[in-house]
Amino acid sequence: MKIFAKIAKHLVILLASFTFYTISYGQGFLKLADEIQGLKPSATFNFPSIEMNFTNPGMFGFLKQGIVVVDKDMSTLVCYRTDGSIAWTKTPPEKYISSIHVSENGGIITAYYPLNEVEGVTEVMTNSGDVVWRKKLDGAFIPSQTGKYLFSEASMTDVSPLTVIETATGNVLWQQESDEFQAKLLDEETLVHVIRGELSVIEMSTGSILASHDMKNHFNDDLSHTDWMISVSEDGNYFAVLGKSAQSKKDLIQSFNRKGELLWTKTLDRGGYSMLAGLSEDGSRLFLTRATDTKLYDNLSGNLLWNIEESILNNGALVTNKFIAIKQLPYQSEVFVLGDNGSVVKRFKSTSIFTKTKIPPVASGPRKIVSSKPNNNFIVEIKKDGQRNYIAIFANDNAKLQLK
Repeated sequence: MKIFAKIAKHLVILLASFTFYTISYGQGFLKLADEIQGLKPSATFNFPSIEMNFTNPGMFGFLKQGIVVVDKDMSTLVCYRTDGSIAWTKTPPEKYISSIHVSENGGIITAYYPLNEVEGVTEVMTNSGDVVWRKKLDGAFIPSQTGKYLFSEASMTDVSPLTVIETATGNVLWQQESDEFQAKLLDEETLVHVIRGELSVIEMSTGSILASHDMKNHFNDDLSHTDWMISVSEDGNYFAVLGKSAQSKKDLIQSFNRKGELLWTKTLDRGGYSMLAGLSEDGSRLFLTRATDTKLYDNLSGNLLWNIEESILNNGALVTNKFIAIKQLPYQSEVFVLGDNGSVVKRFKSTSIFTKTKIPPVASGPRKIVSSKPNNNFIVEIKKDGQRNYIAIFANDNAKLQLK
């Protein structure tokens, strides 16, 4: 019996009142968690009155009031409370929403409304949907952890430079040269930036470079044909960079501590399309997937822990001693649950979208949903079930959600 058929069977009972549920340990429902080796369903949320957009994970986010989603026509934002009622709705004048992003504390929403291929309007809202400011800017912007800053996470064209904005005012604090780049937060005040093999640890408020590293000498080809990918541990103490050369067919992996000091380097013959799926919560493990195999490294030493000849292209993974990996396709996902030794414990297909996110304290009247590990990333499943839509939240075996 497929694993999601089992989930659906239990959700018929659990979702009857269209609300969040805390699943206690030891209940029959958690036989599912035993099957997938420690990945525990923690809570579910059901949408009774609107069809949300299922094209990508950038169409929903957790707020202090509940969950904000983009409707199926990509024209309206809807915020649901924890009891399933609607807190507010918002339809922008552009009537087209390509993405939304919510700060990790659930306080700030940024939405991007494209006008054409290179121009669009960025709007910043409070968690109540009130507009802080809106203006025409190149590219979409991601809020920092508390929403103090906005930054452009990536550019694959020559029109959007790395830009950092003060969220309260909309003022551009600084910009760096326009080119293909990747950028990720280390913490609220620091980010990692890679452009053409130049890595920098940058202070958010000033743009000052705190540390730098040259990755170019590992490639003998034109770096304009190299893609870069960054992964950061949840505590911000470690980050890793993957360089993928389309010309020399080489993959470069380099791992760093938060000061930008190099820990180790690996150069691999390209096994097809590669993805740096993620670092574990404490940064001790690094998960790499390629078209030909999947690898797990000790991130502190660079030693290979295991390698399996299985093509697992990831859209998201929770990297712990026991974790899942997700191959995200346009209309179907294949989910792999991997054991500590690399064995495939479970694999199944689903029409769901999966993503990783942090969940802020979500309040609705006297009730509050809190995580036992506030900085923990949860895997979130977004799925349509008949006439209903729901989000299911999965935590690893060291974290859980509670309804207080």
